Amino acid sequence: MKKQIFLILLLLSALLFAGCGGKLSDKFDESEVRAAAEEIVSLVNEGDWETLRREKLGAALAEMTDGIEKGAEQVITPVGEFEKIQAVTVTGSKDKDTGTEYAVAVVLAQHADGKVQYTISFDTAMKCVGLYMK
Repeated sequence: MKKQIFLILLLLSALLFAGCGGKLSDKFDESEVRAAAEEIVSLVNEGDWETLRREKLGAALAEMTDGIEKGAEQVITPVGEFEKIQAVTVTGSKDKDTGTEYAVAVVLAQHADGKVQYTISFDTAMKCVGLYMK
């Protein structure tokens, strides 16, 4: 019963998030965004910080890899080993000050003892410019 309530709340949250976000810009390919987000989730769970920093993160975020690693440890350790990705939602976002467009993927991942939600933002070069885990 708790699992069903959680799934319903998750779906409502995804719908609300999609309403807050916008339509994905034609500068992005949804399947490419989805695949890139899943790859980032895998790298985080494998602890492959070097590949993440070198190949996937935008310049500003790459400088904060140590902080990302510590944050990931705090979020992931309590829920145990990564098992699978349950759902991915992709939307668009636009910076109202600069007009810069972004793709945002929300990834729900199942771990041994719970779930983690990853919110991952990409620029048009498909570099990760935002990574949030809860």
